[in-house]
Amino acid sequence: MNNNFTIFFTFVADGDIRRKYIEVALRTLFDHENSTSIPVIVIDASSADEAKKNQQLFCDLNNLTYIHDAEVNPFKRCKKYLHLIKTDFVLRLLEDCAYINLSHDNFSFIEKDIALLRNKGVIGVVQYPIINEQEFKVVGSTVYYPAIDFNKKDLNEYNNYKYYHRSQERKIYHYLCNNILYRTEFFIRHWTYFEEKYQDHNSAESGDLDNIVYKFFSKNRYSLMVVRMLVRWWEKIFHSEHIIEDIVVTETMLNSDVVHIGYYSTEINVNRGDFCELDTSQKGVVSVLSHLKVFNDINLLDNIKFKRIKG
Repeated sequence: MNNNFTIFFTFVADGDIRRKYIEVALRTLFDHENSTSIPVIVIDASSADEAKKNQQLFCDLNNLTYIHDAEVNPFKRCKKYLHLIKTDFVLRLLEDCAYINLSHDNFSFIEKDIALLRNKGVIGVVQYPIINEQEFKVVGSTVYYPAIDFNKKDLNEYNNYKYYHRSQERKIYHYLCNNILYRTEFFIRHWTYFEEKYQDHNSAESGDLDNIVYKFFSKNRYSLMVVRMLVRWWEKIFHSEHIIEDIVVTETMLNSDVVHIGYYSTEINVNRGDFCELDTSQKGVVSVLSHLKVFNDINLLDNIKFKRIKG
């Protein structure tokens, strides 16, 4: 295997629960696999004492670059270090997900997705979508969840490798805070652009520009909708080389699953309806996702297992 990709994490993880999310992510991602050949870059914006604890979770990775930088804006934080990526591709992963079988056979699925990106230049990025967060159930310490219904999609094929365009399921955001495989050249250009325009992941997904003019014209609900639409058109016309325009999901998801366990969030600018009110009971936490409340149990996270429900 060539493994011509870098795994990239950036997060704020103050406190035991959010650190436990990282532990679960790494345990599932590198389960039974030799991870030493794959470069991993971590940019941790936690408090200094918490970052030292977080770093210990990565101690088994020999090819690791771990950076503590407390810059709040994730794009500003990471822009300083994007030059450290030396591979042709970047696998950006969230720290609060479980990655079931994604690393199969030394990440052979990722290698196939890299081959697809190499040969199909019109494809923007490959996403590894989270399973339907409303349909899982927890019995004891086991999370039972449904697989993505891949074969019911309108599939494309290249060299007998199947994929579908994510736009079949939902609109394509110009930026997406999710688990995505990028060409490195685009990843750097993409994050550099969003560093100039946005404050955080949520505002980047929503299209809420960080400037005085935008804020003036988006003071109420109706003007906000109009201004966001205008921003999207402006980016499509003048910044198409900086934004995500096409996302595909590949047959990797026939065999792999991503399960979101991040009940506790660090996002301040929250506008999703499934978030509860702000939460101050856990260190470093700002908000919570109501339907993931079961994952606020550290004893569950210590013993957690995952099982796909067969259709």
